[in-house]
This record gives sequence, structure tokens and C-alpha cells, in this order.
Amino acid sequence: MFEGVKFPSAVKKFPSLEPYQAINPYFGIYIRRDTPAEVVEKIAEAFLWAVQQEGFKKVAVQQRAGVWAPLVGLASDKQMSRIEAARCTALWDLQIAKNDPAQFGIPKPADWSWPPHDRAIKATGWPANVETMFKQLKK
Repeated sequence: MFEGVKFPSAVKKFPSLEPYQAINPYFGIYIRRDTPAEVVEKIAEAFLWAVQQEGFKKVAVQQRAGVWAPLVGLASDKQMSRIEAARCTALWDLQIAKNDPAQFGIPKPADWSWPPHDRAIKATGWPANVETMFKQLKK
């Protein structure tokens, strides 16, 4: 069980990570952009129902030490883009990655803004109903 366990900061062992935002263990469902809108809506509906269940939250947070941030639609796109920037920049700066993220239009976390690159600009939008469902969850 992870409940009640406090993990030490990785920055103490790796001081060079200090400038980067936390690279947290996010779990999610990834859906292709060309998935039919009615399928996306059903998946989002099921996801939003599931994350409101106490059993789901217990497993996701207490037992898996996950980040509790249920997101769908544009909010999810933005968060995943920030994580992409943080992870890719860290891997490049620490000389783990072979390619500079800038080659792919991925900004450094300090330079991130929405939309961060052409892929985000060209991405198919989410069905309006998905955005409405997410806003209702936030209330």
C-alpha cells in the first residue's frame, strides 16, 4: 500500500532536475483522433463515471500512488502536452534521449504555452459533449 507513504524528492539525489516540473505517474486512456465522436463520448462517459467511484480512487491513488487529476478533452490535451515538454526536456538535458525535443516542435517547460506546436494546432477537436461532461465533473 502507498497510503501514508511519503517519497523523498528525486531532486536530492539528482539536483539537475530542479528546473523541471514534476514528472508524475499519470495513467489514462488514449484515443485516436479519428475515433467516431459517439465512441469517444461513450468512453468519456464511462471514464468520468469510473473516476467518481471510491473504489477506483482508492486503487488509483492509495495503492498505485497515482496523481488524482481526472481530465478529458482539451484539459487532458494541455496537461499531456506539459508532461511531454517536461519529460522530453529532462531526457534530453540529462543526455538520455538521442534527439533534441525541439526537432519535433516540443518546447522546454519554461517556454510552454498552448498550443505548443503544429501537432496540437492541427489536432481534431473533441466532441462538444465531452467538454460539457468534463465541466460537470469539475462542479
